[in-house]
Amino acid sequence: MRVRKAVQAVVKNGNLFLIVRKKDLMSGRNAWRLVKGGVAGREGAKRAMTRELAEETGLKGRVGKKLHSYSYVFAGLRHDVTVFLVFGKGRARFLDGELCGSRWVSGKKALLLLKWKDEKTAVRVALKCSGPSPCRISGRKQRRPP
Repeated sequence: MRVRKAVQAVVKNGNLFLIVRKKDLMSGRNAWRLVKGGVAGREGAKRAMTRELAEETGLKGRVGKKLHSYSYVFAGLRHDVTVFLVFGKGRARFLDGELCGSRWVSGKKALLLLKWKDEKTAVRVALKCSGPSPCRISGRKQRRPP
């Protein structure tokens, strides 16, 4: 099976988290998500994360710790996703046509609005590693659409 490497961001500004609204490929409906995109060629994961954040939202951010990783199978591909904590600020602009909205919300609100379990897990990990101690990285494999 072919593998697609992807990166995802828990974008944080103080106590707020950025969530974005985009079309869920399985249901065809809009859903609240974290910023996510593919790793191109030999590009490193952190560089891909910076690029995807800028492409999707126009924001610049500093990529921090790895928070979570997960895999799923969709459209005949295994998607291996690495989730990073990213420190950013500003108002997201919808540059690539994928997004139709964004919000800076509290961690509690993000956990209520996000669609997928792994995205919620990443936010929970980010909430626990707000201090000087290192984040405890979580990882799991599952089969579900993006």
